[in-house]
Amino acid sequence: MSKNKVLIILPFLILILLLNGCKEKQSSKKENVKVLAIMSLSGEAKSFGKSSKNALELLSKDLDKKGIQIIYLDDESNKEKVEDSLKKILGKEKIKAIILCTQDNSAEAVTRIAAENEIIVINATATDTTLDKVGKDFIYSLSYSNEFEGNALAKFTYEKLKFSKAAILYNEDKAYSKDLTNFYKTSFEKLGGTVATQSSYKNNTQDYSEVLKKIKDSKFDVIFIPDYYYNVKNIVKQIRSSGINTVLMGGDGWDSGEILTISEFQGSYFSSQFMAKDSIPGTIEFKKSYEETYKSMPDARAVLSYDAGKVIMSIFGGASKGENPEKIKETLSKMTMEGVSGNISFNQDKRGKKVCYIVEVTDKTLNIITKILP
Repeated sequence: MSKNKVLIILPFLILILLLNGCKEKQSSKKENVKVLAIMSLSGEAKSFGKSSKNALELLSKDLDKKGIQIIYLDDESNKEKVEDSLKKILGKEKIKAIILCTQDNSAEAVTRIAAENEIIVINATATDTTLDKVGKDFIYSLSYSNEFEGNALAKFTYEKLKFSKAAILYNEDKAYSKDLTNFYKTSFEKLGGTVATQSSYKNNTQDYSEVLKKIKDSKFDVIFIPDYYYNVKNIVKQIRSSGINTVLMGGDGWDSGEILTISEFQGSYFSSQFMAKDSIPGTIEFKKSYEETYKSMPDARAVLSYDAGKVIMSIFGGASKGENPEKIKETLSKMTMEGVSGNISFNQDKRGKKVCYIVEVTDKTLNIITKILP
């Protein structure tokens, strides 16, 4: 081959080698792991979703470093809408895991669809005990269950407050409310208490006068209202305006800063999975970062969502890299790490062990009355 021909061909060969090198470099670069975070960013439970998203965004730099991309899905506080939205995303994106930061009605739909698609769910906030069955062996929960919470509240009512007669008002449209009612009632009666009256109402009811008429003539020491704050705030106002001055009690669905602005909640009790006032190791740095960033105190949903993000980093940033569901399950079964909410590990039911705080609303603040251990 002549020298001139070599000089002509040589640049083309170099260009081909460079292009092949770029392709190999691009192909060797791993795609981000895509994790779907589902929460209520609009609708009746939007304050819950805001807390969860705020917490996860504090982890954004750490997640980026580990090649983890969080995709946010707003369930709009609507079970039907989240089903359609989730199916569309799973049809387009390769989702490796789901962080569940939503209410129990939506949580059931998400958990069922995830199990059908063999996608691991890290449940941050939903307490519905039926999720363990619906999710089969694909759901791992950081939150405590309604069973544990209901038992803890019943024990506090009967043994600590010395109340033997309770009235129950519950939301017949919310799985959380019905589930927690059943466990509270069963446990309270086993302890020796009596449920003097029990009435239900529809979600988003505005006028509770008929419901209150049914219970007003009964004799009871406490009214248990296991519902979410956005319904409870209206109920509590109408209870007080009707002249009923009995002690009020609720579950972790009450855990919203909004209730501190409503005077009718004064002297009421409710349960929570986290209290910023408690000195758990690992909380100081998180509380400081959250307060500086958002100018507010973190609530239980923020803490549990943050810990769910840490679990995701452990799964996909560790040695296993979470190649498939079985590898992820293996990582989770052996997991033991310190989170903001306490030690993170999963029992045989794939539930974390969380303390149940019972708090009292006093002078627009929350005071820890007792801690009930799992």
